This record gives sequence, structure tokens and C-alpha cells, in this order.
Amino acid sequence: MYKIIKYTNVGGRNENEDSCEIFHEEGRLCAVVADGLGGHGGGAEASKTAIDYIGKAFFEQKKDFVSKIDENMEELNSIICNKQTEQVKMRTTIALLMIDNKEITTAHIGDTRIYHFVDNKIKDITFDHSVSQLAVLSGEIKQEDIRHHIDRNKLLRSLGKSEGIRTEINSWGNVKEGKHAFLLCTDGFWENITETEMSDCLKDAVDLKEWMTKMIRIIKTRMQENADNNTAIVIWCD
Repeated sequence: MYKIIKYTNVGGRNENEDSCEIFHEEGRLCAVVADGLGGHGGGAEASKTAIDYIGKAFFEQKKDFVSKIDENMEELNSIICNKQTEQVKMRTTIALLMIDNKEITTAHIGDTRIYHFVDNKIKDITFDHSVSQLAVLSGEIKQEDIRHHIDRNKLLRSLGKSEGIRTEINSWGNVKEGKHAFLLCTDGFWENITETEMSDCLKDAVDLKEWMTKMIRIIKTRMQENADNNTAIVIWCD
């Protein structure tokens, strides 16, 4: 049994360019979060295009959906590129969590993250496709310092790049044992709350709504006047 909550907030911006959705049927689930980039409405259109495409593929491809992720992302990238104009070079990050027959698969492009908690502790986290993440790998900064790095917003991968894309796909085991929880969120969300705080909020929460509420309360205390859009999906597996 899956319990799910969505959240999105415009932050200090004039427009919310994030999109998120959950698709499920017959024991299959797909949660998607996308963070649009480009301004002039382009980011919002790019992220919505990504969500709509994934939802259509999820229901049409059924059991083949996971095996076709690479193919789907290539086609989605072409669709977004074809929507671009000289004035609007729209792009978007994307993060997908798929649970099919209790098997967990993730796919992502960019710095929208997926966290996997087991018994209130972080077990897995996606790897940002960003200049800041490379700085961590090179030893220039620590993982927790990504939030304040000078190149925080420089992405290495996103949908909408004409030279093509590479999707990172991972298998995270299954949800057959233990208490599993997932958090999918844009950088506007995770940059204002630490991983320790995420875990502590989960441990202290009596239900999914309280977990989300506790995290949002922390985030809002740290959001500055021009804060980015912030969006999240949380999933609780009983």
C-alpha cells in the first residue's frame, strides 16, 4: 500500500516552472518531478511537457515502461528541443521513481533528486548532474557544501539539449521488507533542508502528512526573498 503527497510552491519567483505528478495502476507506480528552466514561460512548458509525456508512456507501455526509459527520454528530449525558439531555449530536469511488482527503479537527468529511506535512515540518493557535484568528486568541496557552491546552478545534463542526453538509471532493490519512504524534490526544496533534517522529520512523524509538513516548515524559515520554486513528492510504503 502506497501513501502519496504532492507539494509545490512558487517561492519568490513570478511563475512556478516546476511540475510533478504520480501515475499508478495494477501494482505499478511512477512518480515524476521536473524543474523547468528557460524563462518567458519556457521552463513551465518544458516541465509540463515532460510530465505529460511520461504519464502517456506509463499507461501505454505497461510492463515495458521501465525497459524503454532510455528510448522514452531520447524522444522526450527531441520533443522539447522542437518546442524551442530563438527567444525561448526551454529545458528541464527530470526525476522518476518507478515501483513495479515491488521492484524500485529510478531515472533522472539534472539535479532534481530522489531520496530513499529505509527505517527512517537514508539508504540511497541520486547523483546530481552538475558542476557542483563534480567539485565533490574532485575533493574541492564536501557533499553538504553543494548547497552553497559558487557554481550551484550550473547543470551538466538536462532535457532540451540538442546534442542529446544521457539518462542515469538505477535499481534500488525492492520494498518487500522494512519501512520504505521516498522523497523526490527539486533543488529549490533540497537546498533548504539537510539530509539529517529530512531523516529526523521522518523519524518524528506519525504519518506522511506530518513528515511533509515538518520539512516544509524548515524550508520556509530559510527561503530568501527571491527563493526558487520548490516542489516535492513523498511516498510512504506500508
